[in-house]
Amino acid sequence: MKVADILLQAAAGVDAARARGPSDLARLSNDVVHVRSDGAIEVALHAGAAVVPAELAELGRLGGEVVVSATTPSVPGSGAGGVVQAWVPADRLTDVASLAWVASVTPPSYGRAGG
Repeated sequence: MKVADILLQAAAGVDAARARGPSDLARLSNDVVHVRSDGAIEVALHAGAAVVPAELAELGRLGGEVVVSATTPSVPGSGAGGVVQAWVPADRLTDVASLAWVASVTPPSYGRAGG
């Protein structure tokens, strides 16, 4: 699966909390996964090439809100890649992962050493 298990668990937590009734879904956040009060989950979308505006538009049509998009440096034997940090509605996480340009979906690193 292209989506990190911890993100799938967070999405399931959002669904379960919604089923119990109104609540502040941000309380589901932890050091690794951030959840907004509306149930959107912050993710890093990794791509095998630089992400172009048309691909960002696809993400937007699925409810994704881009925080930042960057091109990753090329390495010997491989071209440049791309990464997009975005908020994605929990119920659209697998739809976003199925976009052709998305290679994997992980939590952002939030600038901490080791992840």
